[in-house]
Amino acid sequence: MLKALIKKQFLELKYTFLRDKKTGKIKTGKAAIGFVLLFLLVGFSFAMMFYENAAAFGEVILAAHNDWLLFALNGMTALAAVSFMTMFMTTASVYSAKDNELLLAMPIRPSYIVFARLLTVYVLALAYSTVCYGPAILYYGLEGKLTVLGFIYSFIEIALIALVGLVVSCVLAFFMSLLNKVFKKRAYLSLVFTLLFLGVYYYFTFNMNKFLTALALNMERVTKTVARKVWIFWQFGKAATGDTKAFLIILAICLAFFALSYYIISRTFIKSVTMTFDTKKKAYKEKKVAKAGIRKALLLKEFRRWSTCSSYLTNTFFGSVLLIAASVFLIVKKNMVGEYLDVILGEVPVLKTMLPVIIIGVLAYMTVLDAVSTPSVSLEGKSFWVLRSLPIKTMDIINAKRNFELLLSSIPAFIFTVTAIFVFEFDLVGTLETLALSVILIAFVTYFHLSMGIRFANLIWTSEIVPVKQGTAMMIVVFAGMAIAVAIPGIYFLLINVLNPHLYIAILAVVLIAATVIMDRWIKRKGVEIFEHL
Repeated sequence: MLKALIKKQFLELKYTFLRDKKTGKIKTGKAAIGFVLLFLLVGFSFAMMFYENAAAFGEVILAAHNDWLLFALNGMTALAAVSFMTMFMTTASVYSAKDNELLLAMPIRPSYIVFARLLTVYVLALAYSTVCYGPAILYYGLEGKLTVLGFIYSFIEIALIALVGLVVSCVLAFFMSLLNKVFKKRAYLSLVFTLLFLGVYYYFTFNMNKFLTALALNMERVTKTVARKVWIFWQFGKAATGDTKAFLIILAICLAFFALSYYIISRTFIKSVTMTFDTKKKAYKEKKVAKAGIRKALLLKEFRRWSTCSSYLTNTFFGSVLLIAASVFLIVKKNMVGEYLDVILGEVPVLKTMLPVIIIGVLAYMTVLDAVSTPSVSLEGKSFWVLRSLPIKTMDIINAKRNFELLLSSIPAFIFTVTAIFVFEFDLVGTLETLALSVILIAFVTYFHLSMGIRFANLIWTSEIVPVKQGTAMMIVVFAGMAIAVAIPGIYFLLINVLNPHLYIAILAVVLIAATVIMDRWIKRKGVEIFEHL
């Protein structure tokens, strides 16, 4: 029975990664090879990022002859990354699997079900652990300090990180499943977890030099703190340098920790997956409801879909979050930003005239990430016939998608623009130009998103992630949007000696307005025709 369960779980894993989400079929041949190569490329990119971090800290640590600290710090980072990256997979495959109740109804031991499910997650955790911790081993080896025992022990530690990370992810997944049962707005919950992870990542990235400086100045204090307060990672680091005693201690602790955790998870599995929360029944109260027009109803429909689909919400709100975060940063760090700006302008004075254009370029890049209307057409999916069967004008449906994105992106864009004008102390002309151009840019980007969404609409998909992240329209929008964001300040920089900044902004405004008008006419004519024949 255990063998059959393991086989089933690995078939599900294969189906998850190699399934064509448009047709529902398993990818074979070139498609499968292409996916594997893409997966390896992404893994290599992450590995290079972790290698750069290991090299940055390693230069300071190895100079102080505290080699174990390199592995201790990278072990902590790898464990945190593996735990977070496997948390959602653990939630979906262990606690929220759709066939849990079916399997529990059969004469199968819960421990078998748990073991089979954890094994597939462990395979992924092992891959993540290799990508996160392997670069530290590679760096240490290239420095010529890796011994034979250290090589063996450090590679076994990759498996141990995956094992402990799996247990931590189970704890996180358990609470995640509880939150999913308590909170109805699961999309917001997913967004919060994603933003927390990205917030922590960007915090450490932006403060890397600060951490390295503090580490170099307080090396002795840091080593004593790690050895005293996180003793297990002290042993972990010593094991990677070839200390057999430390390795045996780590091996025994990790295996015992997993065995105990597996026992607890197995014994509580039935209760965990069948746990329900009593919900209070609300007494029905009759009340009058104001009539809503067709346009308002369609707009609310767009909002409800956006707010209830976690992949849709997470992947089309990141730009707005960044704009708000950038606004807060500019206000809080106004003096620091001013000092840096004075230094830069002292070396490159010509950038002073480019500030409004640079602000618009940044705004363009952020708003491109909020491509709400692009997947909204494809997300109609199999329910598209419902819209078409109602006595609603096609243009009203399209306008609702356009207006929702305008509402969603204009507020963060306005906050960022006003904040930038205040912090960089634009004059009256610069203020008016920047405000006017930001309004024009938002309209242009919204119409561009909507045009691509209609032109490359795809109603045939088996997973919402296809129109949200993998569709042709989204690919075009993201890459073309990035090109536009770079081109806006880039063209002016090339022509800065022959074009007055006010003239360039005027030309840019005219071009964007003309492009917006062209797209508006295309949507009203060709776009409506395409929409009606989907």
